[in-house]
Amino acid sequence: MQPWVVHDLRRSMATHMERLGVAPHVIEACLGHVLKGVAGTYRRYNFLPEKLAALQLWANEVVGEKRARLRDAA
Repeated sequence: MQPWVVHDLRRSMATHMERLGVAPHVIEACLGHVLKGVAGTYRRYNFLPEKLAALQLWANEVVGEKRARLRDAA
């Protein structure tokens, strides 16, 4: 097994957000990726409401997993 690195958290978040139905462009915005070239010049929307919803969905997923593990361990 490969050693764990911090970047794995970003990869996991992106993978699971996609599984949860978050749009790819919103996932990219959550990761801090920016459009390059002409698209980056003209498309300036910051997706704040969409990022908030996506990150809350991910937080609920992570906290839900934690709660389920704690409940199962009891």
